[in-house]
Amino acid sequence: MKVIIRATGTFRERFPQGQDRVVVRLERPLPVKEILTEKLGIGTEGLAAVVVDGQYKSRDYVPADGEEVILVSPLGGG
Repeated sequence: MKVIIRATGTFRERFPQGQDRVVVRLERPLPVKEILTEKLGIGTEGLAAVVVDGQYKSRDYVPADGEEVILVSPLGGG
């Protein structure tokens, strides 16, 4: 199965070569937090939200084959 992980904001800096989207191939379904830590080597600190199909999900959400998961960074500014 494959899942598309897309990053916004500062989370993009954690992806390879500054990419904003990575396709992850999985042998079995995994929660978002495990995909990040085990498959991509990315910690979940600084992750403000997980969005799938326009709906907020928890870090424990298990995406279906082909789903796109959007990682949202905290907003900043001043």
